[in-house]
Amino acid sequence: MSEPEPRTWAMNDEEFRAVSALPAGERYNHFVKGVADWEWVWALEQADGKGLVQSVDDDGVSYLAVWPHPRYAEACAVGDWQGTAPAAIEVHDWVVEILPRLAGEGTKIVVFETPGRQGFIVPPEGMKEDIESELSLYESSGE
Repeated sequence: MSEPEPRTWAMNDEEFRAVSALPAGERYNHFVKGVADWEWVWALEQADGKGLVQSVDDDGVSYLAVWPHPRYAEACAVGDWQGTAPAAIEVHDWVVEILPRLAGEGTKIVVFETPGRQGFIVPPEGMKEDIESELSLYESSGE
């Protein structure tokens, strides 16, 4: 059985600018709803194809940046992330496999980072709970 094709919505420039300008917490809420609706998480993949891009702070804590749409990820493929490309992760794989693994590694999630490196930091456990809660709304409504 092959992996399903990533799905996303058509986004115009106005939506891109307006959502990018929201405060980090509101972008996080937009991320959770978008991921539950479209069932894909977007990260940046290293140029050599050997994994997703992570950053490390001065205390040695690793962070993985994610977005609800590839266009937002592409906008952050600058500076240290030049040459990276959006990579799609199916939402159930993200929730069931990847988030628990990241939690075990002590990696935090930076949600909806902007090119100015302003994102919403959340522990994987918190994101897992939020996405599962949002997904349950879609499942109970029959969507």
